[in-house]
Amino acid sequence: MSLQIWIDDQIADRGAYAQLGDLNVFSGREITRDALTDADVLIVRSVTHVAPSLLNGTRIRFVGTVTTGVDHLDIAYLQEQSIEVATAAGFNARPVAEYVLASLFLLADQRCIPMQHLTLGVVGVGRIGSMIGGWAKSIGMSVLFNDPPREMVGDTGPWMSINALLAASDIVTLHVPLTHEGTHATVGMADADWLSRMNHGASLINTSRGGIVDEKALFSAIEANSVSNAVVDTWLNEPHVNRELVGRCRIATPHIAGHSIDAKFRGSRLVREALADWCTQANDLSGHRVELHAPKVDAGVSDDVIKHRNAVACVPDDVKVTALADATKKACPIELMDQDFRAALCDKNRGFDAARLRAGSRAEFSHRFDDMLS
Repeated sequence: MSLQIWIDDQIADRGAYAQLGDLNVFSGREITRDALTDADVLIVRSVTHVAPSLLNGTRIRFVGTVTTGVDHLDIAYLQEQSIEVATAAGFNARPVAEYVLASLFLLADQRCIPMQHLTLGVVGVGRIGSMIGGWAKSIGMSVLFNDPPREMVGDTGPWMSINALLAASDIVTLHVPLTHEGTHATVGMADADWLSRMNHGASLINTSRGGIVDEKALFSAIEANSVSNAVVDTWLNEPHVNRELVGRCRIATPHIAGHSIDAKFRGSRLVREALADWCTQANDLSGHRVELHAPKVDAGVSDDVIKHRNAVACVPDDVKVTALADATKKACPIELMDQDFRAALCDKNRGFDAARLRAGSRAEFSHRFDDMLS
């Protein structure tokens, strides 16, 4: 009997999975447990919540998500059931960093302040935070880093406390996972108290997860002008976004910072490769439960992350920075994405998912940065 693979209809290069079994395509927000009764493999995006309510009574033994974040997966349950988990960790670091860079240029323009006179605070220094930090240094910004989990395990900084970073930064960008437990849980991290510690009139960029920011507190901070601008790509209760907050954001987009054509194919390929490896190891696909290895956790810091984070500023001339700003805005047109999102929310026949789909066709461009900054 062929492996029965159920895959979200918005995942790129779905046909490549057909080499491993029979494909069944579904809508990520509409899939039900009853539909998965005979499924062996489930491949999802962040819009599908994978928990007992979806999997109990099925024979699923492999769950892959073409995302970096896993807050939509009940990891404890999946481990208890010996269900293998594969992610696409790091697949969309470049497009997210490009989106943030476009935001930095826009915010600097709005304040009429040269980039070289601005300080960027990066909270969460993994692949994305390191990349944007390195780029920001290269265009002359002062960059501060905060990452308590990295600091605790002895990773070299230099690190700054969150209070000091918030007080000193003109722009703060968030790049942390959504976590609910532990010393450094991030759910609700950016609450009213946290926001009040920001440099008065500073800007906030959130491309991580909606639950990290207290949306009511952010709305109040913008209303009071203690936070001058907000760029928000991720929202609590997606696709049902806080429309009041959308109205007060400088840029509001429907969770598309990481949606480049390149990243979609990278993410799909990573999960497909993990599934192929699993099929090789779990050679008994006749319906019997196979003892699987535990999900892998990337606990280390790659050389590439350290290289970006510790990049030495080599400030290019104003002409090159202007050229880079123009190229960035054209390749990642966040203002047009913002306009389309707002229009979609006002159209009863469209909405969050429609705007997200329309904005997901941009190509990455950051491979040109080295040439432009040399």
